[in-house]
Amino acid sequence: MVDSLAINDISAASIRKVELSPTQRWLSLAELVAGAAIVIGHNVYHVIPNEVPILFVLGLISFRWRDGSWAEMGLSWPIAWRRTVLFAIAAAALRILLGGLVVGPAYFSLLAASSGATWL
Repeated sequence: MVDSLAINDISAASIRKVELSPTQRWLSLAELVAGAAIVIGHNVYHVIPNEVPILFVLGLISFRWRDGSWAEMGLSWPIAWRRTVLFAIAAAALRILLGGLVVGPAYFSLLAASSGATWL
C-alpha cells in the first residue's frame, strides 16, 4: 500500500495543470470532430484508405503547435546519444551476423533433414 501511494504522489506531481483559452477549446473541439470524421470515413464509408497515418501526422502537428517544441513530446536527443547510436549499430550488426552464421545454416540443415532433400 505504501508503494501505491508513492506512485500516485509521483504521477500527480508530474501532471501539469493547463488552462485552455476559449480559442484553444474550440480548436480542441475541431480536432476531435476532424479525427472522428477521419475514422468514420475510413471505417464506415470506406472513402479514406487508412486513417492511422493521417491521425498520427495530425496529432504530431497539433502537439507541436500547442506546446511549441518537439522536446515537450519527448522527441529530443538522448543524453548519451552517441552511446545509443553505437548500441543500435552493434545490435544490428549482431543480428545480421547471427542470422547469417547461426540461424540460416541451422534452418537449412533442419529443412534438408526433414524433407530428405540432398540438394540444399
